[in-house]
Amino acid sequence: MTHFSALLTWRRGEYGNIYVLLQDNKNTDILFPAKLETKLPGGTNVKNGVIQEETPLETLKREVKEEIWLTLAVDPKEFFSVRDSKHIKHFFCQEFSSLSGYLRDEVVSDESSELSVPYWVRLDFLNRLSTLGHDHRRAIVEFQRNLTKYTT
Repeated sequence: MTHFSALLTWRRGEYGNIYVLLQDNKNTDILFPAKLETKLPGGTNVKNGVIQEETPLETLKREVKEEIWLTLAVDPKEFFSVRDSKHIKHFFCQEFSSLSGYLRDEVVSDESSELSVPYWVRLDFLNRLSTLGHDHRRAIVEFQRNLTKYTT
């Protein structure tokens, strides 16, 4: 079975508020209507139709580098996983200051989709995003539920 790995990277902002890095994924496949989904950076261990022999952490490191141009300097903590009909989805969290490199600042194409410039959203505003993917929302709720465990 294939897997999916995503990174919830966070930072503290004004007044101690926590912000989460997101990006919009717009389907550009001409066979399907354009669908916009807001998501955490990440992806699967399938590359050009071929399953890669990667651990979920290796997939995460590769996807983070490809999607937001950053390198995980320290291994992040897996905090949530869920299985669906296609994958086992692994969600990791790490403070933004633990990543190295320069955050992507342009729109890029990723196979049959277009990824927006990554942007920060205050954690307590995320429930207002109607385009947030279902399992990404579930992972964020888990992160919020155990906030002190993951942010100290």
